[in-house]
Amino acid sequence: DRVAGSGAAPAGSASVSKPGSDGPGGMAVSRGWGCVSLCAMLDATRHMTEASMKVIDILRVKGGTLFTVTPDEPLANALRTMAELDIGSLVVMSHGELTGMLTFREVIQAVVRNGGVVGSTIVRSVMDDFPLTCTPETELDEVRRMMLSRHARYMPVMTNRTLMGVISFYDVAKAVVDGQDFENRMLKAYIRDWPVNEEETGKERQALL
Repeated sequence: DRVAGSGAAPAGSASVSKPGSDGPGGMAVSRGWGCVSLCAMLDATRHMTEASMKVIDILRVKGGTLFTVTPDEPLANALRTMAELDIGSLVVMSHGELTGMLTFREVIQAVVRNGGVVGSTIVRSVMDDFPLTCTPETELDEVRRMMLSRHARYMPVMTNRTLMGVISFYDVAKAVVDGQDFENRMLKAYIRDWPVNEEETGKERQALL
C-alpha cells in the first residue's frame, strides 16, 4: 500500500520583545526605535504565519485519513460513499498508485451527459486522469495559485509516488485565516499592551506550526 499517514506536529516557540511605553496609547516612542521594532515584529509574524506555511502544516492538523475508490468501481457506488461520508472527493487508486481524482464536478458533468442518470457508468470514464498534485513541502501561496488557475478544489499530496493525503481549498483558506488571527492577536498585544495568556497563545502557535 502506497498511502502514508502524517505524524504529530512539533512544538514551536517564539518570543516578542517590547520597548518601554513612553507615548500615548502605550506606543513605544522612546529612542525612536518603537516603530522599527513594531515593523520587525510584523514582518516576523507574517513570515511565520503565512509565507512560510506549507502543505505539511495542514496535514499535521488534518491527519492522514483518506477515502479511495478503484477505477472500475461503479460510479453509483462512489456517489453513495461520498454522500454517506459527506465528502466532496475520492482518490482513485489502482495497485497502490494514484490514478485520478473524482469530485462532484466530474460527477455532475457525467450525469448531465447521461441525461440525468448515472446508469452503469464506472469511475474510470469520468474521473480526472491528471489531477494537480503537490508535495508536503509546497508553500500554501503556491498551492492557492495552482488551485485558482485550474479551478481545483482538491489536491493530492505526493512524496515521490506515495500518496500522503489530500488537501482542499477549504483547508488552505482555513490555514491562512488561522494564521492571520494569530498575527492579529500578537499585534494587539504589542500595540495596545493587551494581556495575552501565554499558555493559550502557545497552543495556537503550536497548531499553526
